[in-house]
Amino acid sequence: MYGVRKLDSSDPNIIFLLRTAYASVHIVIIAIVIYVYLTMQKAISTNTKKSKDLIYVPPEVAPLAAAMAEATGDGAGDKGTTYKQVEYGKHAMGAARSLVSSTVMGICVTVGVHYYKGMVIGLAMQSIMGPLNLLENKLVSSILFSKKGDEDVRLFKEKKREELTDKDEVVDEEGNKIILQKITGATKKSSTKKTFEELLLDTWDMAHKADIGPLMSVLKKDNINFRTHESEWTPIMIMAAIGVKETKSAVLRMKKLGANPAITDKDGWNALHWASFHGSLDGVKVLLEEFGKLNLNDVSDKEGLSPLDHAKAESNHEIVKLLERITSESKEASGIKSRK
Repeated sequence: MYGVRKLDSSDPNIIFLLRTAYASVHIVIIAIVIYVYLTMQKAISTNTKKSKDLIYVPPEVAPLAAAMAEATGDGAGDKGTTYKQVEYGKHAMGAARSLVSSTVMGICVTVGVHYYKGMVIGLAMQSIMGPLNLLENKLVSSILFSKKGDEDVRLFKEKKREELTDKDEVVDEEGNKIILQKITGATKKSSTKKTFEELLLDTWDMAHKADIGPLMSVLKKDNINFRTHESEWTPIMIMAAIGVKETKSAVLRMKKLGANPAITDKDGWNALHWASFHGSLDGVKVLLEEFGKLNLNDVSDKEGLSPLDHAKAESNHEIVKLLERITSESKEASGIKSRK
């Protein structure tokens, strides 16, 4: 602040340099903020299980208030904390949107004051403080610097259900108090047992690194065409798309149990759409070989796109060649039949 005040705000060269510095710094800041937003959006959309997890977030406390509380001893000792129960995905995307809006608002205010009032101190200060404030943001620092796959990162100082104490209070998003059932030893033991949908989504989240054994061991005729609650994904969609080395044998076993790859999800994708989009060549091959009569490659989704269209969009060249050959052979066969 002392150095900024020494600047000659009437010198055109100083003003030009400050404008250039401010613009350069904030172009980088905007790029980082957009990257953080898109990264969080992608993480939430691909890890649907974690996005639905309930977390318990403490209230935000201003730094001055926290220092006062620590100095006076208020809030310490046996007092509990009031936590807000939220879904991880909604809360994370809310934080990402808040980061975007606060960044844009800050830029508009600084530029507006400079343009209408001619103040240059704001440009100088924000050229320095902008990056520092950005890096202090937990969401930004976590995404930019944390190790990928670190599941124990607490972006919001949140607690999990089992970490709450009897003295902690829980409220919903409207501030209404929630009474949580006490976790006993039996409850903890039973909570570790995953539902079929959780097992299915865990397999999807692990992709080509997945151990499909647990999922395959619980597949039966009555759940082989199970659809997930939110997006209506089926076991054969996921198995055909994840790209594990056991894809063919797993799909063959699913076929024996009565799997139907023609079932579509909420986007109108069948199992071949899934395998084509995600680049699973083995998945595409086994679906075409074992379910050729279903003409899965001729089905269009809700956007009018076929499995071939998705393979082309994702540059899955081997799959494109295979689907084009199948389509060509199908047209030739239908032409011969019509001539007869």
